[in-house]
Amino acid sequence: MNQKKTTPNTSTKDGRYRNWTIVVYPDSAPEDWRNNFDGMVWIESPLHDKDINPDGTPKKPHWHILLVFDGKKSYAQVKTLADLINGASPQYVQNLTGMVRYLAHIDNPEKAQYKKSDIIGHGIDISKYIESPEEFDELMMAIEIFCEENHVVEYADLIRRARGFEGWHRCVSTHTIHFKAFLTSLRHMPAPTAEKTDPAELAEEVLPKN
Repeated sequence: MNQKKTTPNTSTKDGRYRNWTIVVYPDSAPEDWRNNFDGMVWIESPLHDKDINPDGTPKKPHWHILLVFDGKKSYAQVKTLADLINGASPQYVQNLTGMVRYLAHIDNPEKAQYKKSDIIGHGIDISKYIESPEEFDELMMAIEIFCEENHVVEYADLIRRARGFEGWHRCVSTHTIHFKAFLTSLRHMPAPTAEKTDPAELAEEVLPKN
């Protein structure tokens, strides 16, 4: 008699992964739903309240949350957490960077756009996931040029000013050593001055003509 050959179930729901995402709806989540993740490493999207379905109808407002574990977790383990907040079924994440960027639809211009600065990392620095190396270099240079042109030479002053620009505060606060060294060097340079006018040109303007 032939015995039925069994094979391991390799479906998504039985797999074990380090990173999982859950959709949370404001109208069904407990008011204190975030407390269920105290002590954990996780990332929270801006509230997606402008998303549109393929048929043109608006989607229910929701958050995407991304759970980042030290070790692999099963679907059942993560589903227990999702149930605590009345969230949707968990989905495993293979590309952490891609998922973090999706939280603001950075690489999906056809979708509603959300502020990158509204992505919140709980226990994790998310700046390296949000900006591409090229974008990050441009951001760093923009901040440095701003400091040079406005003679910002104190780190506290830079932090204060950075609050007014999207993405600046996260960049400055997570690269303290670089910016402190830059500002220290800048402090000993002369402040920028207005472009000097040629004295001959000035005299020609103020002296009466014959």
